Amino acid sequence: MVAAFLLWKGAEKAKIMPNPEPDRIDADWVRKQATALRGEFSSGVDVLLVMAMVKAESNFDPAAERKEYSIFNPLSLFKTGDASIGLMQLLTSTALDMYNKGYKKFGVPTIEKLKTPPANIYFGMAFIDWLQNRAKRNDRKYSPAIIAEWYNGGYGNSNIMTRAHSAKVMKYYNEYLQLYGR
Repeated sequence: MVAAFLLWKGAEKAKIMPNPEPDRIDADWVRKQATALRGEFSSGVDVLLVMAMVKAESNFDPAAERKEYSIFNPLSLFKTGDASIGLMQLLTSTALDMYNKGYKKFGVPTIEKLKTPPANIYFGMAFIDWLQNRAKRNDRKYSPAIIAEWYNGGYGNSNIMTRAHSAKVMKYYNEYLQLYGR
């Protein structure tokens, strides 16, 4: 209970919404949350892309969690010890990397913190922001589809699995684009 209060105090400073009941998270809640956080990021993170990623990654389930397998051999049974957590299925190591790169609004990203929707969306958006900024620094063109692919497989990585994931995200992205417009 104390941890939830402290997380809410951090959310209050960020002018974002408190943790909702798990059955109250939907595309509209994510849209409002991402819109409230958007000013924290220099690259103009696309709110519709965040919504599509949440739908594709967790189907709006903040309790979603899965252990990850070795990126070097996806067919291996060797687990990396890392886990994808929450709405944006963010790797704990990625969230910590984003914190170390200066995305500090919610403090150090612990597993418990990443299970809270506001912090999870913040660190997921931080990763998107970092990907977009890195592409700009390297004069690489990018689109929502490429960002979705890199979010899944790491900057610059492309393979059949990341392309399939990107196609799934883009299906939802286009639905939200029709529903909400720009």
